Amino acid sequence: MDTAPARELRQILLRLDGDIRRLTATLDVLLRHLAPDAAPAGAFGQGADGGEAPAGPGRWMLRDLGWTLVAPDGRSLGLTTAEREFMTALLSAPGYRLTRQELQSRGVGQSDGGADGQASRGLDVMVSRLRRKALAAGISLPVRSVHRWGYMFAAEGQK
Repeated sequence: MDTAPARELRQILLRLDGDIRRLTATLDVLLRHLAPDAAPAGAFGQGADGGEAPAGPGRWMLRDLGWTLVAPDGRSLGLTTAEREFMTALLSAPGYRLTRQELQSRGVGQSDGGADGQASRGLDVMVSRLRRKALAAGISLPVRSVHRWGYMFAAEGQK
């Protein structure tokens, strides 16, 4: 059962998620502007170890602690909390594919309560919005729906 405080907390976390992504992007731009030769794109948002593997030809990756999806050509896409959970789960799965039940058991695409069909629909809507956002950024996202089964990432990736 979803309570009003839980919904309010979820909304606060979603707003905070957007603020953190905007701040990271702004700091990346400033760093590249102030020291263009010394700062690679995404340098500010790197993981704790300070390094990251290059995406390389045909390789997708998550950067900035999973908040940014990077295409093989270097274009990047900021992710929401739900999109981050989805992509992290998908790229962590063997063969880059998961059933709807596996995704839902990990809490991916959960709606504000309701029946399993509603949770499944929430997952479908989130993936649809992620695809649309990627297309708007000029990125062809290799996430494929497998009818009545789940989703798969149809390219080589790296978590």
